[in-house]
Amino acid sequence: MGVAYDDKGTVVSGMGGDAADYNNDGYPDVFYNNLSVPDLGLVSRTKAEALLYSSPATGVARLSRASLGWSNAFVD
Repeated sequence: MGVAYDDKGTVVSGMGGDAADYNNDGYPDVFYNNLSVPDLGLVSRTKAEALLYSSPATGVARLSRASLGWSNAFVD
């Protein structure tokens, strides 16, 4: 479904993922630690059931670039 790749088609090393509807559109999204590049991966599911790597567009990539972790979670 595309979760294993970033927006450039590069394979990611995902670990410690979580799934939730973070943007309240009714579709589950995926959030994970990317161990191959030090940033957090955010993948949004669209109405067409396609997955879109959203880390750069949402700012998650920029904000998380300085850290690396083993686990993460969506928190309300």
